[in-house]
Amino acid sequence: MKKLIMNVLEDMSKGQINLESEAARKTIANSILVAMKTNNNGKGWFLDLSTVDGKPKLTPEEIEQKNYKEYWTCSICGKDTSKVDYDYVGSGTNHLGCELEKQPKVKDLINEYIDACEPTGDDVAKALGHMDKDGEYIEDIIERGKDRRKFEEIER
Repeated sequence: MKKLIMNVLEDMSKGQINLESEAARKTIANSILVAMKTNNNGKGWFLDLSTVDGKPKLTPEEIEQKNYKEYWTCSICGKDTSKVDYDYVGSGTNHLGCELEKQPKVKDLINEYIDACEPTGDDVAKALGHMDKDGEYIEDIIERGKDRRKFEEIER
């Protein structure tokens, strides 16, 4: 394109053209358009915009295919999920297996909870009802109650 414009300007440089004149600028523009139309063995010249920033321009079909592929991609592993059976697709378009692997295991969660709590023997006894909230074993209280009754019977 640049070469074509330079050739037209070269041809016009032989005469004295005043670029301040609107008529002269129109003459140059028309000469460039004529050269563009008659260049390339009479087929004319066309502006090829099939590249954007040095990358090939995509057709609408290619754009649709690219968007489809991007949509059906697992965000965890980055692999295609478009052909995965619906029962094995997790949330969004992720593989169910990827999501399950990402989640902590139930066993690990229980162990973390137990480690964090570290219940003592007294906590367990209270939870099972073997100890009152003051820390006395209920069996001891029952035995003392029986002993008191026996002592009261002897005093009478």
